[in-house]
Amino acid sequence: MGLFSEIDGKSLFFVGDSLTQRSLVDRDTNVNCINFCRLGKDVGFMKCADILINCDPEYLAISHYGIIKVSADLLKKFKEFVLDYEPLLSDIIAQENPNMGFDPNWICFKPIRVISKPGQKVATKLIIRNYLNKKSTITYKLNLPIKWKADPSEESLEVNPNTFLETPISIFIPKDENPRGRTIITADIIWNNKNIGPFPDLMIDHGYIPLSNWCAWNPNKEVNLFFWILNSIKNSKSFFK
Repeated sequence: MGLFSEIDGKSLFFVGDSLTQRSLVDRDTNVNCINFCRLGKDVGFMKCADILINCDPEYLAISHYGIIKVSADLLKKFKEFVLDYEPLLSDIIAQENPNMGFDPNWICFKPIRVISKPGQKVATKLIIRNYLNKKSTITYKLNLPIKWKADPSEESLEVNPNTFLETPISIFIPKDENPRGRTIITADIIWNNKNIGPFPDLMIDHGYIPLSNWCAWNPNKEVNLFFWILNSIKNSKSFFK
């Protein structure tokens, strides 16, 4: 996801944290596969590189790194690096399609975290991304704690070639479950007759509240905002001129 804009007569593309300043100049830069990004033509980094070249921005706004000035030549070089990703990863990933190793969540729950209470029903989906050029079969079986129920708790499905499939699942939390607890649900997966074990996991908070220092940064907290301002001043080269 990105945003192309014009601010004070300058063209600026917001690229999130999908690339860094090093990504544009160093072909040895690590590729971020934690954020969902597919390998292939007209998808993932290839699609992003083409969009950047077509938009031809003067600046990129990069999360965590600030704003940098770029050129058409620099963006073309980035695409040259990206062209190498798929063949290189295909050589080292022991899967029929490299996306099955590059995408750590090709079978996953969505949402991966559900906030609920004892006695309630929660809804989730199992996402299956079939990157293969053939129809594939998947059988899943939920690993549920005692007294927990699900509909369905197990299922066999066929997934068409190069297709993403979503199958809904309802999970019922027992009324006498810990009202301040958290439960992790996994699913055993058999993919094309191969047992790959408890691949996806789902987090259900039925009353559990994380400690405040475990939560994401919150600018509404005055102390967080204060330190952000100090760091911004410290990192601003023009401030101390």
